[in-house]
Amino acid sequence: MNRHELLDEVFDALERHDLESVESWFERHAHPDVMFTSALTSGVEGRVYRGKRGLVNWANDISEAVSITYGAREYRDMGDDVVVVLVRPKLEGRGSGVQIQLEVGFVIEFEGELARRGASYPSHAEALGAANALTATSESTEMGSAQYHSKRGVASMSEGSPSRRVELVRAGQEALERSDRDAFRDVADRMMHRDGEWVPLLAEVEGGPYIGPRGVMRWFDDFMGSFEVRYENPEFVEVGDRVVLTLGEMRLRGRESDIEVTRDVGTVYEFDGERLRRGRVYDSRAEAIAAAEALGAADRSTDAESVG
Repeated sequence: MNRHELLDEVFDALERHDLESVESWFERHAHPDVMFTSALTSGVEGRVYRGKRGLVNWANDISEAVSITYGAREYRDMGDDVVVVLVRPKLEGRGSGVQIQLEVGFVIEFEGELARRGASYPSHAEALGAANALTATSESTEMGSAQYHSKRGVASMSEGSPSRRVELVRAGQEALERSDRDAFRDVADRMMHRDGEWVPLLAEVEGGPYIGPRGVMRWFDDFMGSFEVRYENPEFVEVGDRVVLTLGEMRLRGRESDIEVTRDVGTVYEFDGERLRRGRVYDSRAEAIAAAEALGAADRSTDAESVG
């Protein structure tokens, strides 16, 4: 059975409201650490559902709210490990009876034969854009290792010889994990442009963007006063000559509530020489990769024009 047929099986079960078959599918075909980000529902971590049990919860959330008919499904294979599913599902509210039709795209990443990561998007264009970004980056990097290649503008680097910019970004993350204000201030003073912007994940709530070294320290005090943070398996990638991309899980624990939340995030650092002009945290790997690739593509276009 190919991947399209496998995915048809779970979509069919969702349409039938057959949660037993859905759970069986997840047990057989999902990675133990699978993660799904939903455009339509909210789990205990916002839009993110983790693990096989999390996926069952997602299916329950969908089924309790609406009856759904996916209709015709268009499958597109993007590289070796990414499948895009484009649908226009019809939804009917179970309590209200209200009917709507949506345009939805699913991006499913596989690890071998198991679904490792998935996300739904509120348009086909967004799903295809995210899949293209993932495919481009997977062609540029050996994910999960320290070696990166120089294809599509991603600079070659290794764990043993990171650039100064990568060293500063890494040092900043490590200072956050230790809640080390002095070390973080040292990084901010060395890295931030005086007019540089820092845009955190919840910029509107947190009062961002934060400007310059002093602004970043104000963010540090606000953020670290509320949370402890850890970065799980962070990846550092140089994209072109002035962009550093970081990917990984960010684990936050409330200092007062002791509640832990995990977010799969990406951060794009845009440098001017050795100084950070703009840093932004994105709520998904796909968004961050797309933003970094766009900046890298713009730089390559500018370089080509200057050569011409």
